[in-house]
Amino acid sequence: MGTSTTSQQPDLVDDAGGSVSSDSWEPVVPFDRAAQAAREQLSVVIGRVNAAQADLLALTDRVIDQQLWAVAGIRSIEHWLACFAGVSPSRAGDLVAVATRTPELPRMRASVDTGALTLDQAAVVARHTPATHDGEVAEFAPHASVTQLRRALCKYSFPEPAPVPEPEPEPEFAAAADPDQEPGPEPDPKSESGADGGKEEDEQGQGPPAGGSAFRGAGGSGLVGSRGAAGVGADGIPGGAVPSGVQRPGGGWCAG
Repeated sequence: MGTSTTSQQPDLVDDAGGSVSSDSWEPVVPFDRAAQAAREQLSVVIGRVNAAQADLLALTDRVIDQQLWAVAGIRSIEHWLACFAGVSPSRAGDLVAVATRTPELPRMRASVDTGALTLDQAAVVARHTPATHDGEVAEFAPHASVTQLRRALCKYSFPEPAPVPEPEPEPEFAAAADPDQEPGPEPDPKSESGADGGKEEDEQGQGPPAGGSAFRGAGGSGLVGSRGAAGVGADGIPGGAVPSGVQRPGGGWCAG
């Protein structure tokens, strides 16, 4: 009785040094080499992305300088990017932050333009790096992750802005605005309004002078005698005396 034996064929070896399965005839590449190849391919792709982002930054610079974003319905450059580039508000803020800090951080911007620094890394540098530390940050930023950059750059502080001098007061208001000048005495409202007002009230409230008339003409002659205001004639004229040229009611002209 014969026995059947199943012979297993050995795996083949490809030219790259990896084994080839006899069943599928697909090369089995070692994991380390596959991971290394993926990283190399990723570097190529990210380089293209960084180059495209550098072009987008250059366009953002031009739009900001010439204010080309100021069209109907657009509130800001960030709004313009979000509407017409289809990016998120945070990504639009990153683009604007890097573009506006370029004059102060030229080394950072050069790293972005050459593809050594991603937009996410550059945005952290732009938000946390003073102009005096541009060189040293540009050296290690390409080798750090975004999280590492946030932790490392948070120690930097921007210098306090110089205080804005207050405008000098106008010459006519200089005396009133002088805090060292002692205030003068306040006017007495009684002395201002009471002097004339009280005099008027006294003149209106008091009666005619003694022995004189309460009604005097332009020449100073009295129309009312010593009887004063109490003596009123039948015709309604005080004192019963009719001055010259005055007509009695219902009567003729009377001579004074």
